Amino acid sequence: MCIMHKCAVPKLSPYSKLIGYINQIDIGKIYSVEEEFSTYLADDEVIHGSFRDLREFLPRLAKFYLRIKNKHHEALKWFGKTDGTFLVAFGGDGCPFGKNKSACSFLVSILNVGKRVASSADNFLTFGANCESESCAVVQNYVKSVCKQISDLEGKVFDVDGIHVTFEFSELPNDMEMLALLAGELPNSAKYFSTFANVNKDNCKDLNGTFGTGNNNTWQPWEYKARLKVVKEVEQFKLSLAGKTMSEKVRRSKITEFIARKKSRQEFTPLVGKLINMAHVEPLHLKNNAWQLFFKGLLKESIAKSNLPASCKKFTDVPKESCFSRVVNALRFEVKSKCLARKVTKWFDETEAKGSDLQYRFTGKDSRLFCHNFMRLIKFLSCEGDSRKQRLTVLVYAFIGLKLRDCVSLFNRFEITNEQIQELARKSQEYFRANALFLSISVNPTVCSF
Repeated sequence: MCIMHKCAVPKLSPYSKLIGYINQIDIGKIYSVEEEFSTYLADDEVIHGSFRDLREFLPRLAKFYLRIKNKHHEALKWFGKTDGTFLVAFGGDGCPFGKNKSACSFLVSILNVGKRVASSADNFLTFGANCESESCAVVQNYVKSVCKQISDLEGKVFDVDGIHVTFEFSELPNDMEMLALLAGELPNSAKYFSTFANVNKDNCKDLNGTFGTGNNNTWQPWEYKARLKVVKEVEQFKLSLAGKTMSEKVRRSKITEFIARKKSRQEFTPLVGKLINMAHVEPLHLKNNAWQLFFKGLLKESIAKSNLPASCKKFTDVPKESCFSRVVNALRFEVKSKCLARKVTKWFDETEAKGSDLQYRFTGKDSRLFCHNFMRLIKFLSCEGDSRKQRLTVLVYAFIGLKLRDCVSLFNRFEITNEQIQELARKSQEYFRANALFLSISVNPTVCSF
């Protein structure tokens, strides 16, 4: 039997035969999270997961890429270093998983593959587990074990198919929450909220501030020695509180206030050691956080302009001609972000837009939709009867959206020119100024990270 001329119907492969073939593939050794880190589990805590040892996995990965290069003549980039020097990026993140847990994972990628590093096919899972949080004891001790693996790898030469191979860990891309954990810092709600510099809530809106290593600069990067110095002082301060009677809340407040007085956010020794100097915000998270912040402000403005009567208890009660209703409908039918639109209506049904703000984590898909369609929301944010201030606010949101879209198109590139870097700096400054001057409540760690 043929389905096309000279093309026979393919035979179905039984699952038992397929899985038998898959199990024969040598993927290296996989370790059990619950077995290796069982001593860090609480009595009622159950964590399932697996991880790889980088000392075993990276040489296999190098061998894989070198053979692809020879077979398909695909050039690897050596970035001016000796052939065989592989530059490694290591990062992790957590996301909601189940009712009270999160799924946490860490990945490595080889920068030498060039633009392909942006593909999920060239980012490899090295740790995955269902944890209570990404900052739990298991994750922290896994990171400490990775630091030992990195120390063993760097400086060691491997002979792979006759080529001398070495590894350098040159990038630590993560979101800001994970970076705070890896750096041993207070969370982003602290007075000093940045992993990268001593910017704080008092001076983050300084439009004339400068960043650099000199004392004349408004903000300077954290020095590793200074981090360790603060850690020792914090440890001594904690010891001084040990014999005093006070609630845990008061104790914690005193510790965070002490760290703030030291003009720092450092509480513990960085889990990743000096590798923290290689840290930067992963562009996808920066993009997602920025568009999330943009929409939160736009949503508040649409509700404020609608002057909803007290009788609006549910979203179905909101007048169709109101600014709020039109923005949500545009979000659903024109921007095509249906999940976010459902979340907004559910949030309004539960809170009537009073009390807690909308809680929604933007995904890469949401951000892409906003990059292409944010002006569709701006169109429905504008009304004929707007006051002068309201018209100005609409224009500001349009301006911020344009600058944000332009910034996203630049900082998500693998290859970028000096001219484009200068353009990114200018557009980021314009984005920051617009937020600080007109939407002052929106200046936060994400805005400052631009």
